[in-house]
Amino acid sequence: MDQDWFSHVPHPVFDEHPEYIELYDLAWNLAKDHVKHIPGMPQDPYIDESFCESRIWIWDTCFMTLFCKFSPKDFPGIESFRNLIDVLQDGVRLPLVRIPEGEPARMSLRCSRFPDMSAFSYSAHAKSGGLSGC
Repeated sequence: MDQDWFSHVPHPVFDEHPEYIELYDLAWNLAKDHVKHIPGMPQDPYIDESFCESRIWIWDTCFMTLFCKFSPKDFPGIESFRNLIDVLQDGVRLPLVRIPEGEPARMSLRCSRFPDMSAFSYSAHAKSGGLSGC
């Protein structure tokens, strides 16, 4: 990630409530900590939206896609869908990874019953101009 990443995110102005700006900045810093590099993943780097590095959750990836579109240079939101599509559609196997202590023993994909959410996220990203060049 670029050392100057924070200059790439939008910066709101809300003088009446500076604590909202602090919360906003915290959200971006937390997101930065969830940009992961795992060799062998279909998409590397990707945004690990979850509490657990050994699981990829479809619904959470959809949500993070909507968040990351505001700073696509540093936050691989829409690109993280490759970790879902390549596995579910193309049969690509996820790599063996060293699982942090206390997490489930193997890397896996967690599907939920929200297929429309992924279509909505992808569509919203495209409408914002985020898919140009893809």
